[in-house]
Amino acid sequence: MDNLPIQPYKSVGMIYDGNIAQKYKIADKWYMAATTGTSYKVYTLPSMRVKFLSPTFEKRITALHVQNEDVLLSVENRLMKMHFGHLKHEIVFDSDISTFFVFDRLAFVCLKNKTVHVLVIADFSETGYFHTDFVVERIVHPPTYINKLLLCSRKHMVLMNVNTNDKLYDYREDSAIGALLLEDELLCVHDSPAVDVVALGMASGRIIGLNLRTCEVYFEFSQTSPVKSLAFTHNDKNEAFVVTGEANGNINVWNLNKGSLQARL
Repeated sequence: MDNLPIQPYKSVGMIYDGNIAQKYKIADKWYMAATTGTSYKVYTLPSMRVKFLSPTFEKRITALHVQNEDVLLSVENRLMKMHFGHLKHEIVFDSDISTFFVFDRLAFVCLKNKTVHVLVIADFSETGYFHTDFVVERIVHPPTYINKLLLCSRKHMVLMNVNTNDKLYDYREDSAIGALLLEDELLCVHDSPAVDVVALGMASGRIIGLNLRTCEVYFEFSQTSPVKSLAFTHNDKNEAFVVTGEANGNINVWNLNKGSLQARL
C-alpha cells in the first residue's frame, strides 16, 4: 500500500472549481488558496482548516495565483491583489480577463480581446503588452525554458519568448500536432519533470506526452471521457506516473514506466 502513487488513507479532500489550487508559505506556516466559484478560501496546511473566506464577488473568479504572501485573482475585467482580507492593489482593463499567469516578478494578464498585458506584481505598473491570434485560456512555463511561455487555447498552442514578445513556434504548423488540434480540443496542459516535455489532455480523452522542441510524442494513453485535469507524480520506487481526472469523478493513474493503467480511483 505504501508504494501506491496516491494513498487515500493518508489524504484529505476538498471541493473547488476548475482553477488550480495554490500552495504558499507565510513565515513558517503553509497555506493553500482555492477558488469556489465567486469567492475563494485559504486553508491552513496540513489541517485543511479554513483560515479565510473571501468576500463574494459579482461574477466567477476566472484565475487565481499566489505570489509570496499575496493572492492574485481576476474577476471579469478586474485584477486584484489581496493579503487575506486586505485589498492591496486593483487594476481594471477594457476587456474581460480570460486568464493570467505569474512568472517571477511579473503577471501576464490575458484579455478576451486577444491582448496580453505584462504587469509588475509589486504595484501593477505595466511594462508592455503584445497581441495574440487567439484568446489565451491557459499558460504554462516549462521549467527548463528561460523567458518562454506556452500560450494555449482549445485549438491553439504557441511558444512565446516573453522577453522579446516573439512567437517562437506555432504548433498548429506541425503536421502531427496541428492535425490533433484541428480534430480535437486541448482541455488541459501541464509541464513534466522531464526536459522539454509537457502533457496534453484532450476532449476526446487522449493523454499525450509531447516534446516541445522536437514535437515527438513520448507517451500516449486514452480514457473514455474528456481529460479535465492532469498532474505528474512518482512513488518511492522511482516509478513515474501521470494522473488524469474525468468529469464523473474518476481518477486514472497511468504508469509511465510500464506504459499502462496502474489504478482507477
